[in-house]
Amino acid sequence: MKTDEGRRADDGAPLLRGSVAEGVLDSIKDGVTLADREYRLVYVNRAVLDSFGFKSREEVLGRICHEVFFERDEPCEWCRCKACFETGEPQHNRVAFQGDDGVTRYYDLHTYPYFEGGEVTHVIEVAKDVTEEANLLSELERLAAIADSSADAMMSVDLEGRVVFWNKGAESLFGYQREEILGRHYHVIVPEELRDEAEEMRKEALKAGFVRNYETYRLRKDGAEVPVNITLSLVRDEKGNPAGIAGNMKDLTEMKRLEEDYRNLFENARDGISITDREGTLVLFNPQFIEMTGYSEKELRGMHLSKLIHPRDRERVLAYNRRLMAGKDAPRSYEFRMLRKDGRVMDVEVTASPIVHKGEIVGTQGILRDMSERGRMELEIIETKRHLETVLDTIEEAICVIDPELRIISFNEAFAENVSTPRDEILGKTCYEVLHGYGEKEFKEDCMGRCIVREAFETGRAVESVHHHEADGYTLYHESRALPSRDHLGEVMQVVYVVKDITEKKEMERALQESEEKYRSVVESSPDMIFLVDRRTGVIVDVNRAATQLLGYSKEEIIGTVSGSRVVPSQRKAYEEQLERLRKTGSYKGEFDVQKKGGGVVTVEVRGALLGDYMVTIGRDVTERRKAERMLREYASELEHSNRMKDLFSDIMRHDLLNPLGVIKNVCELLSDDLKKTGAEEELRILRRNLDKIEDLIDSATRFAMVESAEELEFEPADLVEILHEVLETLKGAAAEKDIDIRIPEGEFTAEVNPFIEDVFSNLISNAIKYSPQGGDVTVEIDDRGDVLAVTVADRGPGVPDEHKKSVFERFKRAEKGSVKGSGLGLAIVKKVVELHKGEVWIEDNPGGGSRFIFTLPKRRGRDV
Repeated sequence: MKTDEGRRADDGAPLLRGSVAEGVLDSIKDGVTLADREYRLVYVNRAVLDSFGFKSREEVLGRICHEVFFERDEPCEWCRCKACFETGEPQHNRVAFQGDDGVTRYYDLHTYPYFEGGEVTHVIEVAKDVTEEANLLSELERLAAIADSSADAMMSVDLEGRVVFWNKGAESLFGYQREEILGRHYHVIVPEELRDEAEEMRKEALKAGFVRNYETYRLRKDGAEVPVNITLSLVRDEKGNPAGIAGNMKDLTEMKRLEEDYRNLFENARDGISITDREGTLVLFNPQFIEMTGYSEKELRGMHLSKLIHPRDRERVLAYNRRLMAGKDAPRSYEFRMLRKDGRVMDVEVTASPIVHKGEIVGTQGILRDMSERGRMELEIIETKRHLETVLDTIEEAICVIDPELRIISFNEAFAENVSTPRDEILGKTCYEVLHGYGEKEFKEDCMGRCIVREAFETGRAVESVHHHEADGYTLYHESRALPSRDHLGEVMQVVYVVKDITEKKEMERALQESEEKYRSVVESSPDMIFLVDRRTGVIVDVNRAATQLLGYSKEEIIGTVSGSRVVPSQRKAYEEQLERLRKTGSYKGEFDVQKKGGGVVTVEVRGALLGDYMVTIGRDVTERRKAERMLREYASELEHSNRMKDLFSDIMRHDLLNPLGVIKNVCELLSDDLKKTGAEEELRILRRNLDKIEDLIDSATRFAMVESAEELEFEPADLVEILHEVLETLKGAAAEKDIDIRIPEGEFTAEVNPFIEDVFSNLISNAIKYSPQGGDVTVEIDDRGDVLAVTVADRGPGVPDEHKKSVFERFKRAEKGSVKGSGLGLAIVKKVVELHKGEVWIEDNPGGGSRFIFTLPKRRGRDV
């Protein structure tokens, strides 16, 4: 008789079985399994059996999949079968398995629901081996990392000249980050006058396959020109067709500077410098050499060296020069008597060296020094040495110079102050005696193997180390550097040992780490949903507590899923478009409906930003806020059709709404201290902000009702500048929060106005602050036009489209401006008050961006209106 498991396997078999179906499934390389809701296998194809070493299906059918394949009692943590049963939607993930041979293989798992009677009764899982693809991606990432480690600037462009690769060396050299230059034409880094030359180089590379070692100039982001050595190579696609050009650019700034320094050194050297060819003929010399010989430049060029040598020294000097040209041993420095043009004899010292080109000696270089100057120069050397010692004593870092026997031969004041050895006993002692109090035996046993001074002598390279020790209950950190110093033959003759106290730097690093931990705590306690998304794949890699609480999913259920998978289907495409915008521009903002676990939808306001290789999305639940706004709009629409209802609404807001609102605000203040202890400060801040918003909305509506119903107004002369100062006192908090600079006119501008005029200034300046960018400016100007004063409030915000310039002054009408929202009554109040003053109000575009709100006021008018 068949077991229950066997009968269950047979029950599911018709799903995939049949001679044709089984033959097809057994012929494919991908593994296919079918499992019921208890994870029991009811079908597997031949690829699955071969992968796990089973001979027949009977060995696995009816058994639980994770027990059969992985010898586990619980479902695998990466398994998506449960999610497929719960959601009824296909699932996908990538997993890695290590085989018995120790080789790790990668599989793409696609899980599909199978429905019967409207319910998911089975899941079909297809496993595709993507090891080769994964390894290729890993290799590409490795190659990209290698390119990023290069100090040279490396870039690639496609056949249209658009940048498709940009390494960190290019970021450093040209100042453009990878995200802001990819996709742009490479001409952005080419000076305009060199673009034809650059195009010729690119064409040559496409034709010949390369262009090597071409020296030219390129542009940094800040507009500065950089000398570079460029090598171009043709890039082909997998079919061998040209696909673009790869360029390697070396920064020649330092080399050009060295060339200029050498030229200056040659021209301004105090010693005479000459260069002769193989025959001893002078071919190049500096101004000092001309002065020493007394000949002109024209007379010296082409002159044989022998003419400048005293007859008694001539054969000796020429013999030295012949040996030098033959590559044999010869004195490099010696003295001889030089004959000047005027016949005088000058004692000189020459330092001669061969000039080698492509392995062959082609001439000699001689540096000649007037021996009569030696005494003076020795005094200068002594003075220079004294000056350098004075400079070293002003340096805070402890510095000493150590010879090959590890003995200290020089030190500065800071070094003497930081060691316990008396100052007059330091010279001649070994560094380990002075610095550590070690004898030779202790040095060999404890310190020799890690001594950076010894390592610098042996390797000829600079060596650094960081160490710490306890002193008076504190941990002190020091950074040590051993810098080799070479003689003219290139031998390391001494090491400069520098010790720097980096305790403060270490403390700052520790403080930074603590700050990061606090940041993590803030993220977890934030009432907003925060998601960390892989920039390349769009997969969620981390999520905070607020997201799990609002959506009803656990962290494990959210992490590993694709960002936006829980957005309602009708808005999912729009969300994906915004996510792509975030990858390209670095930010986005939108509003979407999101499905909660177990049903239900919440409206979420989403903002996004880039963080290295990740995207951060922050979502705020605005469901109730949107309902309230919708109800308020509907309510306002009804009020538009009824003056009686308008008056009733105004009366309700004045008395029945403001009174309980004041009670709520007072209760918030009473609860403030208790809520701080619970960690709910953010919720309290949100509550206060929304109460302030409601209070502002009520105030705007009541003010509008007062203005609109006003039948008689009294007017008194007033200085508009004084009114501006009073208004700015009420708005300085909002301006400071956005770092807005508000400029108002000086002087006196008097007109007959009603106190309602303060609402005009307050609304226009408040709007300018709202719509101005962070750190922007708002300007108020008053122009005396005879009988009227013209007042202008200018901002640098997004501006008002032409089609909205009139409608924004209507009640409950406003142009949408990003995230900045208002009641829609502010400008209606402005228009009404200005008209009651017999003035006009309009909007103009502000040159350079933003808007200019302008209104006029008559200087004099009747007392009653």
